[in-house]
Amino acid sequence: EIAVVHSALGGFCNDIMKDSRVVVPAYKRIGACFHLTRLFAVTCWGSFFMLIVIFPFINLLMQVIKDPVNAKYTTIYPTRYPWDTKSDGILYRLSYLLESLAAFSLCVVTTGVDGSILFYIFQAVSQLRAMSYRLHHVREGESYDGVMKTCAVHYATIVRCRNELQRIYGPIILYNVSSCAALVCTLIYQLSQ
Repeated sequence: EIAVVHSALGGFCNDIMKDSRVVVPAYKRIGACFHLTRLFAVTCWGSFFMLIVIFPFINLLMQVIKDPVNAKYTTIYPTRYPWDTKSDGILYRLSYLLESLAAFSLCVVTTGVDGSILFYIFQAVSQLRAMSYRLHHVREGESYDGVMKTCAVHYATIVRCRNELQRIYGPIILYNVSSCAALVCTLIYQLSQ
């Protein structure tokens, strides 16, 4: 289903690239899209992964260097396992590795999903801008009715793509928001301990 959206919007973008007069108006804000995606990725990786995985690991290393007997071995998430994770051992290290991989995959999935939906939205908006430019600047020898018909067909396809994106990404975004809320709650709980 997402492949259909990808091929439809990708085909429209290929059409835009073939028509040199609409490239600039259609892709006028492409830099903002890339900067927003990059900013989100840096924020997600910098704030989440660094604060959740790297800093506790550095803190643990400093505790072990200063006083290995009284070092407090904490996991990334405030969870309980059926094995002992309060002392240094293979089970603690495996638990920490498992939670680190979970945090890593959360960052990868979050930035990938949000970046891809932003990319598809940008492609749809670029197509709408290109259609607007074509309707306002009809070339000599072109029929306005022909341009209007082509734009209407493209618009109908964009509406179908929009509906498909809402159907696909709606539950994903809802899941991301709710899981982030749960994560914030667990982090607040962990900070209070």
